[in-house]
Amino acid sequence: MELKYSLTELKAMAERDPRSPAVQMLARGRIEGDDVYLDEIIQREIRRQLRPRRLWVYTITHLQLTTPMHPDGYVAFILARGKIENGTVILSEAAHKELQEKFLFPGAHRSLSANRASAAHRPLAMPRPPVPTLAALATNFTQAMAGWAGAGFKVVERKEYERRHAVCLACEYWEPDARLGLGKCKRCLCSKFKLWLVTSKCPDKPPRW
Repeated sequence: MELKYSLTELKAMAERDPRSPAVQMLARGRIEGDDVYLDEIIQREIRRQLRPRRLWVYTITHLQLTTPMHPDGYVAFILARGKIENGTVILSEAAHKELQEKFLFPGAHRSLSANRASAAHRPLAMPRPPVPTLAALATNFTQAMAGWAGAGFKVVERKEYERRHAVCLACEYWEPDARLGLGKCKRCLCSKFKLWLVTSKCPDKPPRW
């Protein structure tokens, strides 16, 4: 099916914004008089290619404060690949995806495929408790911070952190893409920062770490 557009209007749009879909519509469409005919499939393809990309913004101060909590090279990668403006670092969608694959959950996609392939051979899991409400989350957070303060704000060694992180990556309740790549546990709604707390433990019953 072909869609018809005004040649005059498309030219005006292209002149106002060279990045608009009008430029490719003029290049790939069939022009007859003051009309431009474009295949519907080609139009959808053009709009997909030109859709706005998501940008990821980090503050330099936050990156400096949390450097010990990240894998080696994580902050350096962001600073090298990002655009620094007014105390922030702006990372493109492509660079953020590369950051995730390299530092946050390497091999996670392969593990997911393997899990799906073997899902048919697993016994049915017992029903799990629902995720906590916001009120329960606030209570959990307060108790966790109080316990951590009582322990002198100590953090675990990197080896223990990586062990915990590996367990979470293999867990069905972990969402690695949530919270700007920090991940989120659907059982307690905490990010991976919780893995550093020496007083924290997995919310599952029994705990997985």
